[in-house]
Amino acid sequence: MKKATTIIWKILFLSIFITLQLTATLNAQSDDYVVLWNKLGSEDEILNSEIGPNLEFYDQDLHDPPGCCDVEGGRLYDFGVFGNGVMLSGGPYYVTARIHNLVLSNLSSYVSSEQGTIAVWYMQKNDPVSYVNNVYRIFDGDFGLGAGMQFQSVEDGGLVFSLAFGGETSSVNTDISTFNNTWIHIAAVWDRNGIAGTPEALRLYVDGVKVASTTQNNWGTSVGDMADICGSNDDDENFAMDNLVIYDFAKTDFSDRFSENPLTSVSRKYQDATSIADLDGNGFPEIAVLHTRNGHTYVTLKDSYNKTQVGRIYFFNDKWTPKAISTLADMNGNGTDELAVLAVKKENGKVWVKILDSETREVLNSVYFLDNDWMAMGLTTVADLNQNGVDELAVLVVEKSTGRGNTIIRDAETREQLNWICY
Repeated sequence: MKKATTIIWKILFLSIFITLQLTATLNAQSDDYVVLWNKLGSEDEILNSEIGPNLEFYDQDLHDPPGCCDVEGGRLYDFGVFGNGVMLSGGPYYVTARIHNLVLSNLSSYVSSEQGTIAVWYMQKNDPVSYVNNVYRIFDGDFGLGAGMQFQSVEDGGLVFSLAFGGETSSVNTDISTFNNTWIHIAAVWDRNGIAGTPEALRLYVDGVKVASTTQNNWGTSVGDMADICGSNDDDENFAMDNLVIYDFAKTDFSDRFSENPLTSVSRKYQDATSIADLDGNGFPEIAVLHTRNGHTYVTLKDSYNKTQVGRIYFFNDKWTPKAISTLADMNGNGTDELAVLAVKKENGKVWVKILDSETREVLNSVYFLDNDWMAMGLTTVADLNQNGVDELAVLVVEKSTGRGNTIIRDAETREQLNWICY
């Protein structure tokens, strides 16, 4: 009886917390998921990013990569999507010249090998041609500054996005010749553990539409030091860029691309929070916050001591309503606790709990609880009841017809129902 009383008090506390949901529309000062926003429209805008690190102009003395033929490029600021965009200028150059333009230094501090998004407005006047005007480096690429990634337009390849980061190369590409002389919004998206819960690890988007993808995810983890932005080979004034944004997650909805400020259309709702054992090795636990961003469910982990972000884990798409979060003791033997999120399927009201590894983000189990006759209210875990070495999941539900509260306890691994407690 004492154990059951403890369980219900924990669940009731969580249910009270859940009722205090906050809706927050992010503003220009909220930048925890936008790594970089640079308007690219003038020298002042390039050197002073709206969010994140400032860009630099390539200087051979400061940024000189190994090899030959590296040249400092000039810039032309001309009509873009939002005011002016930037175009490589300052020629004439020469065949085989590696013309570098803008530089993002300390790249590994801003770009993760595990997940992220690079989005920009782009316009090319003509297709690249070898030894004439090939390649167009949008965000590093062939003959660039060794970022370990390529987001570029090349002869016979079209728009290419690839990741290597010191490992095998994963790549996607699409033909954009039909868009020549037209501004288009392009985005390179990656998530080693699957974009938005799918098996796809890399995607290319053009004007908000997914045009290419791959499931290959065996790229490495060594992000380079610098990225060459808006650079090229051989020639200049062949393409332009406007409004560069880098996100720290795999973005899939680009309906906000017509807004210059990447934060204005983002809405969040916060549902719940819990603590989890130290993940970053500094001796302090992390705080895991359950929230939605434009309807998609994430858990963001931050260090409880130094406030730095430890990770962000994708759980559900916008067809689900999240309710609560809890932690479970290590299930897969990798030494880190797991995260469990309680959610309701919007189309049928069914109640589920999904369990992911807090470090690898691997899906370990999905446990079905009840149907639409019940309202999901709270979630907690119970120490192993059936002695199989795994914690149990306890979900607080309310029967819609009677208003009675019930706690259902299931094994987190086998999904077996172990108890049903009425209140």
